[in-house]
Amino acid sequence: MESKIAKNTLKINQRAKSVRINSEIQKKAERILLLANKKKVGRRVKIDHLLSLALDLVSEDDIKSCKINR
Repeated sequence: MESKIAKNTLKINQRAKSVRINSEIQKKAERILLLANKKKVGRRVKIDHLLSLALDLVSEDDIKSCKINR
């Protein structure tokens, strides 16, 4: 039984990664989370769900414009 618990926590830890971002972007994400979690009704929005949604919305044209502007 203990080995199953250890394996589950190991899998969860492997999914979590750290990413370096600008402090302005971090503050913007935190403000959006505060607005999303303002009401106590319903499930809380987590940062990984928010970033996942944002990354899904990025298109190839957005990536090309980032390369040109840089």
